Amino acid sequence: MSTLSTLKIDGIAGESAHADHPGEIDLLSWSWGAHNDPGPAPPTAGAGRARPTADLLSFTHRYDRASPLLARALAQGVALKQAVLTARKNRTGQQDFLKVVLREVYLASVSFGTGPGGEADVIETVTLRFGALDLGYQSADAGGAPSPELRFGWNVHTGQVS
Repeated sequence: MSTLSTLKIDGIAGESAHADHPGEIDLLSWSWGAHNDPGPAPPTAGAGRARPTADLLSFTHRYDRASPLLARALAQGVALKQAVLTARKNRTGQQDFLKVVLREVYLASVSFGTGPGGEADVIETVTLRFGALDLGYQSADAGGAPSPELRFGWNVHTGQVS
């Protein structure tokens, strides 16, 4: 089952025509992660807790009206207040099951190009750095009724988790 993902960035309009996400950026792919490097001491050596590190969030999309604005934000080094990534199963009547809210967002990289022979669409890859993240998951029962949302918040600067 395919997944439909969109990204809404304050001040940067995309071309999504989806009824629930108009004007957002239609994503082809995206990824985010975090890692925990305990350092040189073995975990059992009593060296204390390791400090986790948030990785950058990367996404790809077809070059569109958002692309020049993304490049401008990168070149100007401006902070974008918020970016909201949502995902849903690509079926009729589906609700978003995943929501990632990033705050204090900066563009870390922007690149674009085509595949061999130039016959493919122009694809852009963008990487975002952020200061805080809220991650939510909401499933639905067989009848489509939503379950309570599970949430995780992380201030990357302070390490505070909620």
